[in-house]
Amino acid sequence: MRYVVFEKAGAVGIGRLSDDASAVHCLDLTAQEAARGVLALVERQLAGLPLRETGERLPTASLSPLPAVPRPIRNIFCVGK
Repeated sequence: MRYVVFEKAGAVGIGRLSDDASAVHCLDLTAQEAARGVLALVERQLAGLPLRETGERLPTASLSPLPAVPRPIRNIFCVGK
């Protein structure tokens, strides 16, 4: 499952990317949770809270992508080839 943090019409949202990457299925989160990015999803999972979709499906072309972790708790280092 791939998650996307995005902005649309000035509001931040998080959703699940469709298999063909053409759309995002929005998750039912508060504005405060969405502003925390995927860290909010991890915290919800650890607390045993469900991740529910709103039923809204947005085309990816209409969204502005945002960083998955907008304010990391610690420094993040990525190493790759």
